[in-house]
Amino acid sequence: MPFEFDSHMLQNRYHLPLKVPAQFSPRFPSNPPPIAEYEITWIDKSLHDWLLIYDFVISHAEVFFRHPEDNDSGPIHVDGNNFDDHVKINYVYSEKPSLMNWYLPKKGQPPESRKTEIGTDYLFSKPENCSLIFSAQIGQPSLINSGLLHNISPVLSPRFCFSFVLANVKTTTLISWDEAVKAFGLFAIDNSSPNK
Repeated sequence: MPFEFDSHMLQNRYHLPLKVPAQFSPRFPSNPPPIAEYEITWIDKSLHDWLLIYDFVISHAEVFFRHPEDNDSGPIHVDGNNFDDHVKINYVYSEKPSLMNWYLPKKGQPPESRKTEIGTDYLFSKPENCSLIFSAQIGQPSLINSGLLHNISPVLSPRFCFSFVLANVKTTTLISWDEAVKAFGLFAIDNSSPNK
């Protein structure tokens, strides 16, 4: 039976919690930096195989770490150089809930191009140059839109986020929000009452 959009999914283009028929067994780094590469070969074969059903592959993987002592919301940013609506699958591990936030840039306030500590590109925006539009608690896993401005609220306990960029196995093109929701819709968990 083909997947049908519901009105909530059309409104929410930022976050979709999933229950997937595949395993992910995280390797937690010791003395973790805020951001680090995560070896794609460490990711369970069952997750790779499940993604291949939809012609998806993990093209890049990272692990992020935040601690309550960081005492800030982290930079508001877009992953990459463009606002392109591309997605990631994120697995978050934290004793206490944490929020991911999405923003719209204000007119005439374009973000700045920057690079992370591991050399990946991102667009940075100052808080006063954008407006909060959506917030949600990220799960194990969640589909998230990383092609729009986003950040993480201050955390109440140590937080690891394993973050996987999805691409088309044949074209290497990054997977868009619409493509991912069509593929994963049957695995979506109802989140009809998100934080806003």
